[in-house]
Amino acid sequence: MEGDFFSCGYYDPVLRSPPDRLTYAYSISATKVAIGKAYALIFPHCVNCLQTHTMAINKALIAEIQQEAQSTKKILERIPAEHFGWKPHEKSMSLGTLATHLANLAGWISITIEQDELDLAGDMKRFVPSTTEDLVAHYNEGIENAVRVLETTTDETMMQPWTLKKGAHVIMTQPKIVVLRSMCLNHMVHHRGQLTVYLRLLNIPVPGVYGPSADDLAAMAASSN
Repeated sequence: MEGDFFSCGYYDPVLRSPPDRLTYAYSISATKVAIGKAYALIFPHCVNCLQTHTMAINKALIAEIQQEAQSTKKILERIPAEHFGWKPHEKSMSLGTLATHLANLAGWISITIEQDELDLAGDMKRFVPSTTEDLVAHYNEGIENAVRVLETTTDETMMQPWTLKKGAHVIMTQPKIVVLRSMCLNHMVHHRGQLTVYLRLLNIPVPGVYGPSADDLAAMAASSN
């Protein structure tokens, strides 16, 4: 089945071939060790990281989600409700649609963990914010639920298959950890970057994400004079 991660084992997009499950299991183990080493450097107070150089996948994801959420929340707080309908191009999503999509993705984390599939043809509750506060609150709720669910999620659960479909059509089936990484976390970072461009085009000060923005630097320079 096209898009079925498990039908051929782990599909390597570079090698264009399916390595065996042992190789994939080893890659997951190596990834966990690398994650542990990285967090030991970032969070030296984490005794467990320093002692073992490894950590459960859920703990690594929680730390990353909470870190990224701080920056994403700052961006969403700058989205003015009066500009929800604004588009930089006729083919682009409106500011409100893009911001709402990002906020909704936070809720996909708990959905991925708690469910084994999601049917886009089903009754999905549609969230439409009327204010910036609604938007931020919806995002925060999704992040809080994500952390709550991940706290008790095992590595074994992370390896279980998760399916996205629309009615009888299966769009993809992949391990939950892959879905969390690609469809949830990377997806949110991608759209957050788009939102910073929208804000810039609207001449709204852009908060720093990975370091100070041009607006932050200008404010710091002004305050030092």
